[in-house]
Amino acid sequence: MACNSNNISLVELLLEYYTKNKSTVDINQINSRGEHLLHVVCSNPDVEDDILKLLLNFPGISVDESEMHNQNTPLHFFASKNRSLKCEEIGQLFIDSGARVNAINSEKETPLHKAMFNEITRAMMVKMLLKNKKARDAVNIQSVTGDTPLLYAIQN
Repeated sequence: MACNSNNISLVELLLEYYTKNKSTVDINQINSRGEHLLHVVCSNPDVEDDILKLLLNFPGISVDESEMHNQNTPLHFFASKNRSLKCEEIGQLFIDSGARVNAINSEKETPLHKAMFNEITRAMMVKMLLKNKKARDAVNIQSVTGDTPLLYAIQN
């Protein structure tokens, strides 16, 4: 709730609590939909950059777990939904924190595939992902329907 309402003070307060109580509280707890904290946060297209930076720099936060429904990672959600003009910087922070740029979901889509659905920051997301050498392989990865990210770009 604090992240979705972009209440940075509350997020900082809760992260401080997690830091002091990490032996009894799990920052990577899964919700009833099989999502971790970053899945939920990255589902909000208007999440504040500072909140993402706080979370991505928080020790022990899981940046690369797949959610249970479609096996999307937080980077899949971020690439498809984030509207920030600083998305390249935040996306690089994801990668630097251990997010796999070639992670494949249940539809065999990578974050590069998902970026094609982002109507606001699509070009910046693609540029950021392709800067990473591993993501360059993703241009040839086919989804379960046989579509590459280029075909997604043409269709969307």
